[in-house]
Amino acid sequence: SDQPWALPLNGSSMLALTEAARSGNWRGAIKILVRMDADGIPRTAHSYSAAIAAFARHGRWRDALALLGAARRVD
Repeated sequence: SDQPWALPLNGSSMLALTEAARSGNWRGAIKILVRMDADGIPRTAHSYSAAIAAFARHGRWRDALALLGAARRVD
């Protein structure tokens, strides 16, 4: 698929999240985070930051703040 959020999640998960953030594709960012969780790939500060940026770029500030709260609870 030519949609970056459809990439297989291995080394490309961060690339896909970065592209979702750049384009404001918050739905794609959430799908990537959910798939990372399902595949046992730990979320990092960078992955949270990219997903938050996707929300913010689309004007979804409440969702961005909720995700920021989740990021703060991660060790």
